[in-house]
Amino acid sequence: MKYLNLIFAILFNVGGYVLFKHISRTQMGLRWYLIFLAGLGLGAVSTFCFTQSLKSFQLSTTYPIFAAGTALLILVFTTLFYNERFSGAHLGGILLALAGIYLMTRA
Repeated sequence: MKYLNLIFAILFNVGGYVLFKHISRTQMGLRWYLIFLAGLGLGAVSTFCFTQSLKSFQLSTTYPIFAAGTALLILVFTTLFYNERFSGAHLGGILLALAGIYLMTRA
Protein backbone atom coordinates (compact mmCIF):
# COMPACT_ATOMS: atom_id res chain seq x y z
CA MET A 1 0.00 0.00 0.00
CA LYS A 2 2.87 2.40 0.70
CA TYR A 3 3.99 2.03 -2.93
CA LEU A 4 0.66 3.32 -4.24
CA ASN A 5 1.64 7.02 -4.24
CA LEU A 6 4.85 6.23 -6.11
CA ILE A 7 3.02 4.09 -8.66
CA PHE A 8 0.46 6.86 -9.22
CA ALA A 9 3.26 9.42 -9.53
CA ILE A 10 4.83 7.35 -12.30
CA LEU A 11 1.52 6.74 -14.09
CA PHE A 12 0.44 10.40 -14.01
CA ASN A 13 3.90 11.47 -15.17
CA VAL A 14 3.76 9.07 -18.10
CA GLY A 15 0.24 10.24 -18.92
CA GLY A 16 1.39 13.84 -19.07
CA TYR A 17 4.30 13.06 -21.38
CA VAL A 18 2.12 10.92 -23.64
CA LEU A 19 -0.25 13.89 -24.02
CA PHE A 20 2.72 16.09 -24.92
CA LYS A 21 3.80 13.52 -27.52
CA HIS A 22 0.27 13.53 -28.93
CA ILE A 23 0.11 17.29 -29.38
CA SER A 24 3.60 17.40 -30.88
CA ARG A 25 1.98 16.05 -34.03
CA THR A 26 -0.84 18.56 -34.25
CA GLN A 27 -1.35 22.21 -35.11
CA MET A 28 -1.62 24.68 -32.28
CA GLY A 29 -5.16 25.74 -31.56
CA LEU A 30 -7.75 25.52 -28.81
CA ARG A 31 -7.65 21.71 -28.71
CA TRP A 32 -3.84 21.79 -28.55
CA TYR A 33 -3.89 24.18 -25.59
CA LEU A 34 -6.52 22.14 -23.75
CA ILE A 35 -4.49 18.95 -24.15
CA PHE A 36 -1.34 20.83 -23.13
CA LEU A 37 -3.08 22.06 -19.98
CA ALA A 38 -4.28 18.51 -19.26
CA GLY A 39 -0.66 17.33 -19.55
CA LEU A 40 0.45 20.02 -17.12
CA GLY A 41 -2.35 18.96 -14.77
CA LEU A 42 -1.21 15.35 -14.87
CA GLY A 43 2.31 16.55 -14.14
CA ALA A 44 1.04 18.47 -11.11
CA VAL A 45 -0.83 15.43 -9.81
CA SER A 46 2.30 13.35 -10.40
CA THR A 47 4.35 15.81 -8.36
CA PHE A 48 1.78 15.69 -5.55
CA CYS A 49 1.82 11.87 -5.49
CA PHE A 50 5.63 11.84 -5.62
CA THR A 51 5.78 14.24 -2.67
CA GLN A 52 3.38 12.03 -0.72
CA SER A 53 5.53 8.98 -1.46
CA LEU A 54 8.43 10.73 0.27
CA LYS A 55 6.57 10.22 3.56
CA SER A 56 7.28 6.49 3.22
CA PHE A 57 10.60 6.40 1.34
CA GLN A 58 13.92 8.20 1.19
CA LEU A 59 14.42 10.59 -1.73
CA SER A 60 17.61 8.73 -2.67
CA THR A 61 15.50 5.61 -3.25
CA THR A 62 12.27 7.18 -4.51
CA TYR A 63 13.65 9.34 -7.30
CA PRO A 64 15.63 6.60 -9.12
CA ILE A 65 12.58 4.33 -9.01
CA PHE A 66 10.38 7.17 -10.27
CA ALA A 67 12.77 8.06 -13.09
CA ALA A 68 13.40 4.47 -14.19
CA GLY A 69 9.72 3.53 -13.93
CA THR A 70 8.73 6.56 -15.99
CA ALA A 71 11.35 5.86 -18.66
CA LEU A 72 10.38 2.20 -18.84
CA LEU A 73 6.67 2.86 -19.25
CA ILE A 74 7.20 5.65 -21.78
CA LEU A 75 9.42 3.36 -23.83
CA VAL A 76 6.83 0.57 -23.80
CA PHE A 77 3.90 2.91 -24.51
CA THR A 78 5.54 4.81 -27.36
CA THR A 79 6.78 1.60 -28.94
CA LEU A 80 3.29 0.09 -28.89
CA PHE A 81 1.16 3.12 -29.76
CA TYR A 82 3.45 5.54 -31.63
CA ASN A 83 5.56 2.99 -33.49
CA GLU A 84 8.78 4.40 -32.08
CA ARG A 85 11.91 2.33 -32.53
CA PHE A 86 12.77 -0.38 -29.98
CA SER A 87 16.30 -1.74 -30.11
CA GLY A 88 18.58 -4.10 -28.25
CA ALA A 89 20.02 -1.08 -26.46
CA HIS A 90 16.53 -0.23 -25.24
CA LEU A 91 16.08 -3.79 -23.97
CA GLY A 92 19.43 -3.57 -22.19
CA GLY A 93 18.39 -0.26 -20.65
CA ILE A 94 15.12 -1.77 -19.41
CA LEU A 95 16.96 -4.70 -17.84
CA LEU A 96 19.45 -2.38 -16.16
CA ALA A 97 16.61 -0.13 -14.91
CA LEU A 98 14.76 -3.13 -13.48
CA ALA A 99 17.95 -4.37 -11.83
CA GLY A 100 18.51 -0.89 -10.42
CA ILE A 101 14.96 -0.69 -9.06
CA TYR A 102 15.42 -4.10 -7.46
CA LEU A 103 18.69 -3.07 -5.84
CA MET A 104 17.32 0.31 -4.70
CA THR A 105 14.36 -1.33 -2.97
CA ARG A 106 16.68 -3.75 -1.17
CA ALA A 107 19.00 -1.04 0.21
